[in-house]
Amino acid sequence: MMKIKVLDYFIINKSKPNQKNILDVHIIEEGLLINKNFINNEKKLSFVIRSVGHINPSVENYYPVTVEIDAGNDLKDYKDLIFTDSL
Repeated sequence: MMKIKVLDYFIINKSKPNQKNILDVHIIEEGLLINKNFINNEKKLSFVIRSVGHINPSVENYYPVTVEIDAGNDLKDYKDLIFTDSL
């Protein structure tokens, strides 16, 4: 099981349909990220990772990721939560 923690969030181009939701994540247990669904069962929140960025200089296990969230959810509610991949 893969496990990640959301550290921060950013919204680029808030006008729909071009909005980009970005989460800074810490990968606690590694695995393949792209198109993977992550869930926090306690808060009933989920997201799908669409792309993974890189930071310079690199920091081990910390990445910005572009995500897709369910309509009606607020990205700020994801901060500081731990998510696991759905199997």
